Amino acid sequence: MKLELRYKEAPEDFIVEEIPLYPFSGEGQHIIVKVRKRELTTLDVIKRISKAFSISEKLIGYAGLKDKISVSIQHISIPYKDEVESRLHEIEDEKLEILDVTRHKNKLKPGHLKGNIFEIRIKTPQKDELINRLNRIKSTGFPNLFDSQRFSSRNFELGLELLKGKRVKASPYEKRLFVSAVSSRIFNHYVLERVKEGIFFKVIEGDITRKIKGEEIATGPILGYRMPEPAGKSLEFERSVIESFGVKKEDFKPFKAKGTRRAIRVFPEVYEITREEEGVRVRFFLPKGSFATVLLKELSDSILVGNPE
Repeated sequence: MKLELRYKEAPEDFIVEEIPLYPFSGEGQHIIVKVRKRELTTLDVIKRISKAFSISEKLIGYAGLKDKISVSIQHISIPYKDEVESRLHEIEDEKLEILDVTRHKNKLKPGHLKGNIFEIRIKTPQKDELINRLNRIKSTGFPNLFDSQRFSSRNFELGLELLKGKRVKASPYEKRLFVSAVSSRIFNHYVLERVKEGIFFKVIEGDITRKIKGEEIATGPILGYRMPEPAGKSLEFERSVIESFGVKKEDFKPFKAKGTRRAIRVFPEVYEITREEEGVRVRFFLPKGSFATVLLKELSDSILVGNPE
């Protein structure tokens, strides 16, 4: 049964707070700025700070990209300059607020976060069924897919062209982004093929697994030239998926994409479920790299996986 869910009707319906990977030291050559943004992308924030203090965008670091239609709290790093640190609180912007300023020895880089806490208002007349599905997903998990924003514009198509040796006019950063979109699409296809074959909840011969919540969870390919490969039936299955895209591990080497493994299932840590007049407000944590919007789609359709046998 498909649920009628509405969310993101206003930025305040989708609140995100980034959880750092480690405590900041309070000293060092990088200013760490904790910001609250509204109706801005992370890259919009970087552009505004760059313009305000005449700092190259390349020198400004961030740990994760946050949705535009949201209220998001996250951290940005800036190379230390006394005149910048003393003036940060002077920024006047109705969509951007400086919450805190500290220091750290390193620039923030993508992935330098533990995860995110989400607080989302979901509007639906089917509150009981929504809560039932939330409670099921707490224990079974949901597909750890990349969501559509990873494939915006023509990222995937351009990435395939690059991997097949064609020339694409783009910066080195954009080329890495395009190639990453290919590995993300391959991973998604791999997960959905396991769903189709009835082995999403199972570990098959040769799988490389990770222990999550006391359970061995299969991992899928984030393709790159040094990506660890499974064995046996798992390797045979994985290669059939990768070969359908016409690319090989070695194709990723010119773009310095080493590759890795990613768990095919992710478990939300649900803190609070609150009934409201028009629906439900839910507060939960997801580890870095996992998408709350994929969870929302699984809550709506509940057809990707269903229940484990």
